[in-house]
Amino acid sequence: MAICGQPAFVDTRTDTVTNPILVIEVLSKSTSDYDRGQKFEAYRAIPTLKEYLTAAQDRPMLSTG
Repeated sequence: MAICGQPAFVDTRTDTVTNPILVIEVLSKSTSDYDRGQKFEAYRAIPTLKEYLTAAQDRPMLSTG
């Protein structure tokens, strides 16, 4: 994840950032469908997000969403 400026957090949590400009997701066979589906849809709702990059765990391949 990359952020421009200061990180904005959810409530008092410091492990959930709400203002990323870039998210990079490493896909595994067991989570690939979820990561490219429901999780990506949730990321698309983040107004600051500019790029979503997925990396295959088992082969040298990257793709943007």
